[in-house]
Amino acid sequence: MLWLLVGIIIGGGAIWLIAKTRIVWYQYVLGILGVALLLFTLQNYLGFLAEMEGHAAGFSLLIMGLPGLVLALLAVVLPRLLNQRKSNNAD
Repeated sequence: MLWLLVGIIIGGGAIWLIAKTRIVWYQYVLGILGVALLLFTLQNYLGFLAEMEGHAAGFSLLIMGLPGLVLALLAVVLPRLLNQRKSNNAD
């Protein structure tokens, strides 16, 4: 059930992002890599907690989650910045 909800949230976010902004090919790559890394981190975190390895779970959040978060945020922020700059140049 968790992965169904995660898929619905990711799909809705992707549809919203694509409908609201123009996205260049490298922004798709950043977004896909960021979301894949975040999903991998979530799976590892839950697996480590299920095996009672709290220390390893924390390290997996730091080592894999932080780069995934940065990539995913870049995929969201870059289109907004580029669209904002284009609208300022048009004025």
